[in-house]
Amino acid sequence: AAAPFACDRSIRYFAGLARFVLKSLAAGQFHPTLHTTADGRQLAGWRLLVGSSEQLAQLEVYAAAMQRACVGVIETEGGAQPEPAEVVESFLMMTVDAICRREVADDPFFRQPGEKAASGPAPAEVRWLAALLGKSPVVPGSVDDNRLLGEQVGAWVGKLDESRHGGAWRLCLTLHEPDVVDEKVVSPWSLSLSLQNGDDESEMIEAGDLFAGPDAGLLGRNILHRRGQLVTALSQAAVFCPPLERLADHPAPAELEIETVEAHLFIRQWAAALLANDVRVFLPDWATRSDAGLGLLLSVRPRGGADEPGGEGEGAAGVRGGGGFDIGTGRFGLHSLMDFDWQVAMGDLRLDVEAFRALAEAAVPLVRHGGRWVHLDLDAAKSALAFLERQQPGEMTLGEALRTAFGAAPVDAGLPILGVTGTGWVERFLDHAAAMQLDDFPQPAGFGGTLRPYQLRGLHWMRFLDRLGIGGCLADDMGLGKTIMLIALLLHEREEASGETVGPTLLFAPTSVVGNWLREVRRFAPSLRVGVHHGPDRLTDDAFIESAGQHDLLITSYALAHRDAETLGRVRWHRVCLDEAQKIKNPAAAATIAIRSLPAARRIALTGTPIENHLSELWSIMEMLNPGLLGTAGEFRERFAIPVEKLGDQQRVAQLRNLIRPFVLRRTKTDPQVAGDLPDKMEMKVYCNLTAEQAVAYERITGEMLGRIDAAAGIRRRGLILAALTRLKQVCDHPALLEDLDTSDPPPVEDLVGRSGKVDRLLEMLEEALEEGDAALIFTQYRRMGHLLERILAKRLGVGVQFLHGGTPAKQRDVMIERFQAPGSPVRIFLLSLRAGGLGLNLTAANHVFHFDRWWNPAVEAQATDRAYRIGQTRTVQVHKFICAGTVEERIDKLLTDKLALADRIVSAGDEWLTNLSTEELRQYLTLGREAVGD
Repeated sequence: AAAPFACDRSIRYFAGLARFVLKSLAAGQFHPTLHTTADGRQLAGWRLLVGSSEQLAQLEVYAAAMQRACVGVIETEGGAQPEPAEVVESFLMMTVDAICRREVADDPFFRQPGEKAASGPAPAEVRWLAALLGKSPVVPGSVDDNRLLGEQVGAWVGKLDESRHGGAWRLCLTLHEPDVVDEKVVSPWSLSLSLQNGDDESEMIEAGDLFAGPDAGLLGRNILHRRGQLVTALSQAAVFCPPLERLADHPAPAELEIETVEAHLFIRQWAAALLANDVRVFLPDWATRSDAGLGLLLSVRPRGGADEPGGEGEGAAGVRGGGGFDIGTGRFGLHSLMDFDWQVAMGDLRLDVEAFRALAEAAVPLVRHGGRWVHLDLDAAKSALAFLERQQPGEMTLGEALRTAFGAAPVDAGLPILGVTGTGWVERFLDHAAAMQLDDFPQPAGFGGTLRPYQLRGLHWMRFLDRLGIGGCLADDMGLGKTIMLIALLLHEREEASGETVGPTLLFAPTSVVGNWLREVRRFAPSLRVGVHHGPDRLTDDAFIESAGQHDLLITSYALAHRDAETLGRVRWHRVCLDEAQKIKNPAAAATIAIRSLPAARRIALTGTPIENHLSELWSIMEMLNPGLLGTAGEFRERFAIPVEKLGDQQRVAQLRNLIRPFVLRRTKTDPQVAGDLPDKMEMKVYCNLTAEQAVAYERITGEMLGRIDAAAGIRRRGLILAALTRLKQVCDHPALLEDLDTSDPPPVEDLVGRSGKVDRLLEMLEEALEEGDAALIFTQYRRMGHLLERILAKRLGVGVQFLHGGTPAKQRDVMIERFQAPGSPVRIFLLSLRAGGLGLNLTAANHVFHFDRWWNPAVEAQATDRAYRIGQTRTVQVHKFICAGTVEERIDKLLTDKLALADRIVSAGDEWLTNLSTEELRQYLTLGREAVGD
């Protein structure tokens, strides 16, 4: 047998490298290059693309294992032998180039560039391809001829080179705090440098380690490349962070010491610019916290150690004068005197004047206080000190403190006043949660039901304000039980009085809900003595005074507020309460003025919509509760209404929200503490087409009215616009509303059906709902439409239908409500006019609500919906809002969400606003769209 083939170890060594080359070529790890030699020639060649650290480590092993025989007699310039790594790289380069050229040498396709270059002048890229695929690596032409090609190839290979060296690495800067011993700084601030792998952010190299690494070998060459990346990135970053220029000539830039001022600028300015230019920045946790900036806080304390509310006596609470009253109860209330001084707020830090002066006098933008670093605006600090030097501790009323802290009373402080803090009962008053837990008492023993937890907290809150002599607005969503919370308050204060006499409460309510109040009081608090002041036989003069003293609760209507003002004003009321308090939204109305003038120690407003359209409505309610808190009507308009409503001033929004927050308790059905007690509500829009008859009438009215409106001005123009809107809304409901019908001899139902797209759609939806055993409420703002629907629905659906409107007598209203709410009632459909049935009623027997025509006021519609969607409802409520497509109804519907924004920003719209539109704007809203009429 032949002897096995034997070769020298140097041959086996290069065979191993050759296998590495072949494996890399098979994996596609190669690329073409173009480089210029020292004598000016341009050479094309093929190179390996070695990218992974594992491959680099493998080649390092080869270089370390190279024997002297592998180097042979090779010499570099100067007579020295090459380094093993240089031999490895030379072998790889020559082998790859030779293999690639050999593989394409006999392929006719790859000979084409060479033939084209030899036949005559050829583009630079063709000459490059010819040199890559032929025997000679020389690219014909001068360097100038191939300059653009060289730049393009260089840029492309450069990107591959980034990959070869482990991806795109980027500079990172980390800010380090000084060392502090006993609150004394003992070392400087510093910035440390590092590189982060853009493809794998978990891979980072500290600059110190980078410059401590090897300078030779394949790994060393890789490190040298990364050093170059760091130096290049550092020079670019210095444009955005000037202190980095101090490292420009440093042989091993790894860390930079900086001054405190520079650290402040780095956090506040330079870091953002660096981040925007692909430099990673790492800051201490405190430096990235949200910082509210420098501001002032008013700190108040009850005088004489009055830390707990009490004072059940009336004090001066009932003294009349100037159209208002003093709501203080001696030591407590908005008129109670407070000791005050100022604090400086820096983010969440609170500093007294002396502590702040010490920091400000240091005159550095980053200061150490309370074991932490804080930013200090030096200019703002100077202004703050100047203001504080002018102030002397003194006294002011709590109301003045609130007005000062929240912008209702301007103060030239030079800095924003961020709010007010207090101690004792003032602190609890300013904190809703603390106030509602102050008097942790159970529900009254005589209450005929069970208060839910959020209702009990509402009772605690109202009682707390009562004891302070401060008026409060319970602004919970409709249906959350404001009525029973007030009833529980009346019971609690009488049980707490232990037999002592508690004066009567006067309750103003809309006429439509007076009967509902009577039923609710008798149901939940049968021990309360309740009476009604209403109707032609109501008492007057001394008889009224005597009768009032014999009642715990006397209910009257807003309609009598002005008419019976003198009679009502002769009683010293324990409390005046307003249900649906938005009824006094017009501060200049006679009824509003009369209610504000009534003498009472306590005042409560109940409303789900403290703001419907304008901030002046909120002012009117708050002026009744706490006179003077928001200033005069003119001052309020200048300070809040105009900036918020006209200019969208968010700072004023925040100030007003904070100012009224202690006086308003607002919970919605979506609040976590409330939502679990209520079923879901689904709202949907139902788009209806006009019939041909409706479309013709709509276009005729639009054409006639726009011409008349354009020729009119002032009040007449406004009147014409409102008339046009009314007629268009009516024709969208049913064209019969435009006709002069004889009510004593109405047309048969057959003549009414088929003429209105809305009516047809309503019939279809009601048929489906009734088949499922459901009941429905239907709201319309037109009485004639209600009568038409009453006849149509009863005839076509064969179920009980009833219609409640403004002309329905009170006794009949109560009968209708009880009939509808009764289990198994034959009345499945309850029609209601929006004004008469939109508030104060509990109609939870229904789980469908239809808004047949839109009021164009989201708050009013929500109130109507809440007749069914309220406490006691056990099913999902479906709300259907009817809209005629392509008409003014659809266009206005798109704006309804904007009408909600004002109320939601402050505590959480009828047609008149349309009268201010130009004729062209009106035309856009009123013109009939092509989609209005169905097929």
